[in-house]
Amino acid sequence: MPIDNSKITFDSFEGTGFGGDPKFICEELLQRKLNLKIIWFVRKYHDNFPDGVTQVKLNSIRAIYHQSTAKVWVDNTRTGHRTKKRPSQKYMQTWHGNLLGKKCEKDAEDKFSHISDMDYKKVDSYFVSYSSDGHKADEIVVIAVKDKADVDEAKESLTKHQQDRYNLLQSYEPKQVSRIQDGLVFTKGQYAVLIITSHNDDVRKAFEDTIKSK
Repeated sequence: MPIDNSKITFDSFEGTGFGGDPKFICEELLQRKLNLKIIWFVRKYHDNFPDGVTQVKLNSIRAIYHQSTAKVWVDNTRTGHRTKKRPSQKYMQTWHGNLLGKKCEKDAEDKFSHISDMDYKKVDSYFVSYSSDGHKADEIVVIAVKDKADVDEAKESLTKHQQDRYNLLQSYEPKQVSRIQDGLVFTKGQYAVLIITSHNDDVRKAFEDTIKSK
């Protein structure tokens, strides 16, 4: 099948909907009126998509067709692609990084060992955010497992990580220990989450609202 140079496919958080960085890229393309064929992969159809964007069910035959013939793919998380990327296709990965560069796949494995002792082969993706103030305990960790059967193991590993942080901060930042004790560790679908902030419940609600349609 020939590649259509005017076609671009989008996927935000594995079919969650119209959001994330791909949303803003898409809106800019629509504003420029480039006469593109824009395909967006979804788990279920939504009412909030703009005109000019075609929703296609994730992992369907149509999704395989469109991804195999699109010139550009846009994602914001590691995804089990429906078809192998062809040499002339372009893949834009908008997963957040920093000034030191973004760690993905094998590059990320050694970093993962600092937050979890579970087998990295079981992990689909993960996210870690620390406070920019080195004296604060604030931390958010999200682990997405490939198989939901492994999510409790991921949760247990985050509970252990929380305890390790507690033991560490007792030594040099005892005022932050209570914040770690008040931290939340929970699971939602394929995700295990650790939240240590001043607004744990608000952060949890924001996270759950983001993935509730999955």
